[in-house]
Amino acid sequence: LFYRLLNEITVRSSFIDRHQYVMEEIWLREAKNKEKQLLHGILPPDIARPFEKEIRYRITKTNKIHSEYQSSNLNQGIMALQFHPDVTILYADVVNYTHLTTTLTVNALVALLHDLYGRFDVAARIFK
Repeated sequence: LFYRLLNEITVRSSFIDRHQYVMEEIWLREAKNKEKQLLHGILPPDIARPFEKEIRYRITKTNKIHSEYQSSNLNQGIMALQFHPDVTILYADVVNYTHLTTTLTVNALVALLHDLYGRFDVAARIFK
């Protein structure tokens, strides 16, 4: 009787562990898909792919560092790309952006947006 009870507990424990593992895998896959959809919704695929690789690399690298060195700052989150001390976030609606994405090449579109944002930078410096 004791052996059967111990065996039943072990089997149930293994089942629960496996179920939790499967659920976490499903959650992780869904999170990665949402992240990819968001990134590809903002950037053209040719530009988004290198960002995906860099983000994955930096997260992996940061997780290794954090697992080796525990600190109280870990709960504040991890910055995936780069730290910049003085940054302004520009939120702008580019008129006819959808039309531009269908008529321009990826490189031409990025060059156009770079020029546009560069002009905002110049205006910000002038008018502080």
